[in-house]
Amino acid sequence: MKRFIRSSTLAGATLLALPAAAQIQPAGYTEGFVRSVDVRQHTLALGAETYTVGNSTTTRLADIQPGDAVEVQYIVQGGRWIALDVRKTGERAGFLLFNATK
Repeated sequence: MKRFIRSSTLAGATLLALPAAAQIQPAGYTEGFVRSVDVRQHTLALGAETYTVGNSTTTRLADIQPGDAVEVQYIVQGGRWIALDVRKTGERAGFLLFNATK
């Protein structure tokens, strides 16, 4: 009998339903400055992409602000960018330069 991890639901969308023994390998890694954060929608905008963020990342989404430097490990599933891990690497790094490019 196979055991399954219950699907995580963020903002009404089912993200993952995988066998318990499966390990998710990141499809990619990126770093940069946060453009925006939406704690209610569980999203983080970094560069040209918006990532859906779960509750099991190294840095809590509520602790991240626009302008913060972060590293993101992610997968792309069903056309959505899903952050497996978000790690804050600097507080408000480059914020003035970042805002000047808007």
